[in-house]
Amino acid sequence: MKDTVLHVRVNKDIKQEAETILNGLGITMSVAINMYLKKICIEHGVPFNLKYEDYNEETKKAIKESYMIAEDSKQYSTVDEMFEDAEKWED
Repeated sequence: MKDTVLHVRVNKDIKQEAETILNGLGITMSVAINMYLKKICIEHGVPFNLKYEDYNEETKKAIKESYMIAEDSKQYSTVDEMFEDAEKWED
């Protein structure tokens, strides 16, 4: 049951572009906003990544290092395969 009104201010150009896209999908702005709000409720948060990447140098270095480690890491298909490989390193 829809029993409340939501008033928001948005950029005119963005609104027009979004309406064009939504019309192409066959849904209204109202339906799209309701979908967005429902998704927030389902996920208990904003349904897309929010980033603020103004990290200090130490953090930037750690992030870069973690990506390098991940790229160089061996991938296993099963847990048993991983343990077999680990046993080789114990010797």
